[in-house]
Amino acid sequence: MVVMGVLFPTETSAALKPAKGASASLKSRLLRINLAASSSPDCTSTVNAKEQSSSTVRRIRLASSWQDVASALSDSNATSGDVAYALYRVGCLFCFMSEQRRAALEASGMMARLGHLAREQLPRFTPRDVTLTLDAYARLAAKPQMKGLRPPPALLAGLSARAGRLAHELEASQLPLVIWALGVLGCSEAEADMAALDKAVARRAADFSGQGVSLVLWAYCALRHHPSAHAWRRRMHPSQRM
Repeated sequence: MVVMGVLFPTETSAALKPAKGASASLKSRLLRINLAASSSPDCTSTVNAKEQSSSTVRRIRLASSWQDVASALSDSNATSGDVAYALYRVGCLFCFMSEQRRAALEASGMMARLGHLAREQLPRFTPRDVTLTLDAYARLAAKPQMKGLRPPPALLAGLSARAGRLAHELEASQLPLVIWALGVLGCSEAEADMAALDKAVARRAADFSGQGVSLVLWAYCALRHHPSAHAWRRRMHPSQRM
């Protein structure tokens, strides 16, 4: 799905796994949207966010508003996983908020608090935490005029650096999302981080789904990034080549 010139993933985590057959075209897979998500606890998602089972995460997963997310975090000593999932949940809810609710979220100061917590927990972020957090901020970037929803520059730089440091640990379903989010957020300054991600792409490209390939190529175009090595093109499965 393309919104304001940005390619957004439109499927659940299963869409980012290698396709078992060639029956569904890439076009139809990219355009399919899970409309039932608007009435379920988990919105249309791009990562498997159901793996954690802490009590805080369970509360956040059931949150129907950003206020519920804030309440769940205020009652606990948040871990890195809690903070990342809270950001992800807010990003999901944001997709279905009215303009009034979005404005209330921006004015609440909650995103500043979450950003502060994320910076504190950043050294402990796992590949999953990095993916969830970047995915969340990329969703919030759908409204670029709401500057209060963007990650602080220091946090974005830290997330980029953490992604680069953990690039070799990112799964084939996570790597395209991380690169896509960096593209949406315009994070093009950290050449060392992108170089590490490029190497990871070269290793994992054959495991990407068609949507994963699209996200990576879109991000490279958005960032005007030219990988120094094109091994990912040679190693990409023939059925995934664009």
